Amino acid sequence: MLLANSFPTLILFKLDVNYKYYKTIQTKTLTRSLQEIITMENQIGFVLKVFLFSALISFLIKYTGPNLSIPATATNALIIILLPTIVLGSVLLYKKLNDNSAH
Repeated sequence: MLLANSFPTLILFKLDVNYKYYKTIQTKTLTRSLQEIITMENQIGFVLKVFLFSALISFLIKYTGPNLSIPATATNALIIILLPTIVLGSVLLYKKLNDNSAH
Protein backbone atom coordinates (compact mmCIF):
# COMPACT_ATOMS: atom_id res chain seq x y z
CA MET A 1 0.00 0.00 0.00
CA LEU A 2 2.84 2.34 0.78
CA LEU A 3 4.46 1.77 -2.59
CA ALA A 4 1.21 2.37 -4.43
CA ASN A 5 0.77 5.73 -2.74
CA SER A 6 4.39 6.85 -3.13
CA PHE A 7 4.58 6.12 -6.85
CA PRO A 8 2.11 8.86 -7.92
CA THR A 9 3.82 11.23 -5.52
CA LEU A 10 7.19 10.59 -7.16
CA ILE A 11 5.71 11.14 -10.60
CA LEU A 12 4.04 14.35 -9.48
CA PHE A 13 7.29 15.52 -7.83
CA LYS A 14 9.22 14.82 -11.04
CA LEU A 15 6.59 16.60 -13.12
CA ASP A 16 6.65 19.52 -10.70
CA VAL A 17 10.47 19.79 -10.89
CA ASN A 18 10.36 19.59 -14.69
CA TYR A 19 7.59 22.19 -14.78
CA LYS A 20 9.57 24.57 -12.55
CA TYR A 21 12.64 24.08 -14.76
CA TYR A 22 10.51 24.68 -17.87
CA LYS A 23 8.94 27.79 -16.31
CA THR A 24 12.41 29.12 -15.43
CA ILE A 25 13.62 28.65 -19.01
CA GLN A 26 10.37 30.09 -20.34
CA THR A 27 10.64 33.12 -18.03
CA LYS A 28 14.26 33.78 -19.07
CA THR A 29 13.30 33.50 -22.75
CA LEU A 30 10.28 35.74 -22.23
CA THR A 31 12.38 38.30 -20.36
CA ARG A 32 14.98 38.31 -23.15
CA SER A 33 12.24 38.62 -25.77
CA LEU A 34 10.64 41.51 -23.89
CA GLN A 35 13.98 43.28 -23.66
CA GLU A 36 14.48 42.88 -27.40
CA ILE A 37 10.97 44.19 -28.07
CA ILE A 38 11.47 47.15 -25.74
CA THR A 39 14.77 47.98 -27.43
CA MET A 40 13.14 47.72 -30.83
CA GLU A 41 10.24 49.90 -29.66
CA ASN A 42 12.73 52.49 -28.43
CA GLN A 43 14.42 52.47 -31.83
CA ILE A 44 11.09 52.69 -33.64
CA GLY A 45 10.00 55.45 -31.26
CA PHE A 46 13.18 57.37 -31.92
CA VAL A 47 12.76 57.02 -35.69
CA LEU A 48 9.14 58.16 -35.42
CA LYS A 49 10.13 61.17 -33.32
CA VAL A 50 12.79 62.18 -35.85
CA PHE A 51 10.32 61.67 -38.71
CA LEU A 52 7.59 63.75 -37.03
CA PHE A 53 10.03 66.49 -36.05
CA SER A 54 11.33 66.63 -39.63
CA ALA A 55 7.78 66.74 -40.99
CA LEU A 56 6.94 69.59 -38.60
CA ILE A 57 9.98 71.58 -39.67
CA SER A 58 9.16 70.95 -43.34
CA PHE A 59 5.58 72.07 -42.78
CA LEU A 60 6.70 75.25 -41.01
CA ILE A 61 9.21 76.07 -43.73
CA LYS A 62 6.70 75.46 -46.52
CA TYR A 63 3.69 77.29 -45.10
CA THR A 64 5.05 79.90 -42.69
CA GLY A 65 8.40 80.61 -44.32
CA PRO A 66 7.00 82.73 -47.17
CA ASN A 67 5.03 84.84 -44.66
CA LEU A 68 8.19 85.90 -42.82
CA SER A 69 9.58 89.20 -43.96
CA ILE A 70 13.30 88.46 -43.95
CA PRO A 71 15.17 90.65 -46.40
CA ALA A 72 17.37 88.82 -48.89
CA THR A 73 20.76 90.20 -47.91
CA ALA A 74 24.20 88.63 -47.76
CA THR A 75 24.30 89.06 -43.98
CA ASN A 76 21.03 87.18 -43.47
CA ALA A 77 22.20 84.42 -45.81
CA LEU A 78 25.45 84.00 -43.84
CA ILE A 79 23.55 83.94 -40.56
CA ILE A 80 21.12 81.29 -41.83
CA ILE A 81 23.91 79.15 -43.26
CA LEU A 82 26.46 79.45 -40.46
CA LEU A 83 24.18 79.49 -37.40
CA PRO A 84 23.59 75.69 -37.23
CA THR A 85 27.32 75.02 -37.55
CA ILE A 86 28.19 77.53 -34.85
CA VAL A 87 25.53 76.19 -32.48
CA LEU A 88 26.58 72.55 -32.98
CA GLY A 89 30.26 73.45 -32.63
CA SER A 90 29.51 75.31 -29.40
CA VAL A 91 27.58 72.37 -27.95
CA LEU A 92 30.35 69.90 -28.85
CA LEU A 93 33.03 72.19 -27.44
CA TYR A 94 31.03 72.59 -24.22
CA LYS A 95 30.70 68.79 -23.91
CA LYS A 96 34.40 68.29 -24.57
CA LEU A 97 35.42 70.84 -21.96
CA ASN A 98 33.11 69.27 -19.37
CA ASP A 99 34.38 65.76 -20.12
CA ASN A 100 38.01 66.80 -19.74
CA SER A 101 37.37 68.57 -16.45
CA ALA A 102 35.60 65.47 -15.02
CA HIS A 103 38.60 63.18 -15.71
